[in-house]
Amino acid sequence: INNDSEYEPAELKTEKHMIYTATSDWQYAHHPHIAYFDGRFYAIFSAAPVNEEDPGQRIMLSASEDGENWSEAIVLVEPEEVDGVAQVLMPCGFYTYGDKLKVYYSSFEWSKESLQEGNLRPLAEDGKLTLKGYGLISTKDGNKWEKEEISCAAGGNFGPIEAAGGRLIMAGASTHAYTDELSGNHWKFGVVDTVPALSTGGAEIITEGSFYQTEDGIIHMLLRSNTRYLYCAESYDNGETYTAAYRTGFTDDYSKFRFGKLPDGRYFYVGNCEYTGGSRDKLYLCISEDGV
Repeated sequence: INNDSEYEPAELKTEKHMIYTATSDWQYAHHPHIAYFDGRFYAIFSAAPVNEEDPGQRIMLSASEDGENWSEAIVLVEPEEVDGVAQVLMPCGFYTYGDKLKVYYSSFEWSKESLQEGNLRPLAEDGKLTLKGYGLISTKDGNKWEKEEISCAAGGNFGPIEAAGGRLIMAGASTHAYTDELSGNHWKFGVVDTVPALSTGGAEIITEGSFYQTEDGIIHMLLRSNTRYLYCAESYDNGETYTAAYRTGFTDDYSKFRFGKLPDGRYFYVGNCEYTGGSRDKLYLCISEDGV
């Protein structure tokens, strides 16, 4: 992407279809993922009582035959309770393996002392959300779901994506999981050095990665920084190690995004690349012939 380009993007016609409408008890819905499996679309997302990441946040599921009319969302995974405080669940994405559709998720925990009245999450400066572990469930028919074993998967921003040689990579924040075991149950992870970016490089955070792999085998892991630019770390060994994160010229609006490769060989980006200071009110599709 050349952000100095004078290119004027086209407006794409879109349709919107409702998957979930908030209720008084479950007001905050986010972390959406969508998959197509065995003739149906499946959507998962998290639902929290009032705020993003309130205790009790759970994972919901809805299905559709046509992508337009969706079933009433049901609870797919309910969080556990520890010392009287419900954990916080976040869906990490889908993965299809053989005749199974798999859903990855992570669980987090607030300290009881930091919670606001009503068992709501603390104010940002008053508490830390602690990662407790990862979960994995699967289905063969979309109705019956079973738990599967999973080793520590240090990814969690998107489900597994295939890289060169069939290796799976699960993009995360500063750590990105990889495995050559195609079942997607056991993982190792590569680590991005974020210190230069955070200490002197201008980044506020390094999180929510998404990658694409160019023809030369290099993995380009783009990273949200909560500045007006995305940062990037590269892997030259198919996801086992990464360079330090550095600032790119690719603009961003403090929001989640997705990179990938189309079947015809072109690369794509979907996200909010028009910087407005965090309003996130435009969604762009960008296409590249060469990933540069």
